[in-house]
Formats: sequence, structure tokens, C-alpha cells
Amino acid sequence: MLPTAREFFYVLVPIIFNSGIFGLFMAFGPEVVEQSWTIFVAVIVMIGAAASGFLAYFEDRIRNGYAWFGIFLNGLVGVLVFASVYKVAGVVCAAPVCVGADPVLIADLALQAPFALSLDTLANTPEHQIVKIYTDFPTAVYFATVTFTTLGYGDLQPVPAMRLLAGVEAMIGYVYLGFLVGAAFHWASNDQQETVFSWKTLKVRVGRNFRGRDG
Repeated sequence: MLPTAREFFYVLVPIIFNSGIFGLFMAFGPEVVEQSWTIFVAVIVMIGAAASGFLAYFEDRIRNGYAWFGIFLNGLVGVLVFASVYKVAGVVCAAPVCVGADPVLIADLALQAPFALSLDTLANTPEHQIVKIYTDFPTAVYFATVTFTTLGYGDLQPVPAMRLLAGVEAMIGYVYLGFLVGAAFHWASNDQQETVFSWKTLKVRVGRNFRGRDG
């Protein structure tokens, strides 16, 4: 069945906006990420999208299937938006082994998007002035996921320019997961109550039928 106007507004519109920001960051990369206001707008949109999904769940005129679809998809796309930012800015490798990471001067980490060193520069630069970062999308998704879920294994760290964003992501993820667990318990308790009520109603009806036959 097609979504109603209310379901479209509460569920599908936030997903469209969230996905649009993700596509924008992936398509234009540094040109967009280096503008701080674009990241601020993206965070506001993600918060609004997540809030809209939970509001949809508690809205009686919106079917639960659409509400859960919006909750999960907005959370997923939100993580991908953060990952697209980390992909451009880079993620610092703090593990003992950093396979595939690019060497970068520590001084360059202050930049929004630090550049990897050339082989000639690398050969003439002291090791203590170099740090290794990842700029591939899978690693950025991994870092965004462990930050959003507040796991924080410690093998990766944000570059200095993205520390505030990583902190904001962790707070958003903490609140999002809290609401998610609360909504899940609410749904489960209501479903259990409806099951008990239906079972009691069935027993009453069966009992009445048997009494009627005996009479």
C-alpha cells in the first residue's frame, strides 16, 4: 500500500534530504567538506531526520512499518554522511600496524583535508614528524560506525579538524540508540499486551460457546 501524505512527510522526506546530503558529500568531496557551514547543515538535517523517524513511531496515523523503516534507514544514512566527511578529512591510524594508510606530516593535520607525502618528501622527513591516515571509504565507514555506537576501539582517531564533529556524532548516536531501545521495548510491550488480550478474549468466547451448548 502506498504511503499516506503524513507518512511521506514524516518518513520519506527526511530520508530524501539525508540521502541528498550523502550524495553531495560523496560527489564533491573536499569542495563541500572544507566549508564548515555545510557540515553544520548536515548535522542539523541528520538530527531532524532521526527525530522525525521517532515521532512517526509515536504518531497513531502512521503505520509502524513505515516508522521503523524511517528510523533504521535514517540512522544508516546518517552514519554514511559522517563517513563521507571522514573520507575527505582522513582518519588517523593509532594502531601499531597501519596497512594501506598514507603518511602525512603532523603539522598538516590541522588542515581540513591533509595531503599524503610524496616519496621524496617522505624519505627526507624524520619519522617522529609523520603520522599515518586512512582516506578510503570502508575505513571511514568503520570509524563512523564505532563512533556513532560509542564503541571507540582506539585503533583510529579523528584528525584535529574533525574532533568536534566526532564528538557530536557520538552524542547523536548515544541519544539515537537510547531512543531506539526505548521504542523497541515500547513496541514489544504493546505487542505482548495485545497478544494477552486476544488470548483472554478467545478463552472468554470459547467458554461462552461451551456454556451455551450445555444450556
